[in-house]
Amino acid sequence: MNRPPLRNPFPSPRQARELTTPLGWLGVGLGLFKLLAARRVARTLGVPGPGVAVCGARDLATGVAVLRSARPAHWLWLRAGAGALEMVALSQVARNRRGAATGTAVATLGAVAALALVDAACARALGRGRPMPVADYRDRSGFPQSAARMTGAAREGLQVPRDLRVPAALRPWAGADGPPQRAP
Repeated sequence: MNRPPLRNPFPSPRQARELTTPLGWLGVGLGLFKLLAARRVARTLGVPGPGVAVCGARDLATGVAVLRSARPAHWLWLRAGAGALEMVALSQVARNRRGAATGTAVATLGAVAALALVDAACARALGRGRPMPVADYRDRSGFPQSAARMTGAAREGLQVPRDLRVPAALRPWAGADGPPQRAP
């Protein structure tokens, strides 16, 4: 049985605008949680170092940016990309650890993947409807005047510095118009 293609993909631009506020607050909440409980989260996941606190600071900053921005799509794309990097790190933790940490890391990996997909879907939906204008430069040459009028314009009034001039002994061979000439 063939299904008809979706006519209204989820989310619509209106739905995406409505989701930006909850997504922003979710980022603020996750960021605060990761900052305030960084050691405990790192120990639970089996992640070494201050990576959880860094991710928390990023979540907090992007959450505030999503809430405050007139164009939150850029910040949602940033969160989706950062989520992809978090997924890479979590997949390494899940692969290297055994036991309870593996299950926790895999569950966290799924949650991060789901949030990154929602962020990307909302950013994509917010980007629809306003196509970027395409500039037409076909009538421009890059010169302020026609090419024929610009030919040789740079040479007018040009004074070559003394240290860049061809030495007198080499001047017979400096001509670019033909074979070297002998000095008279």
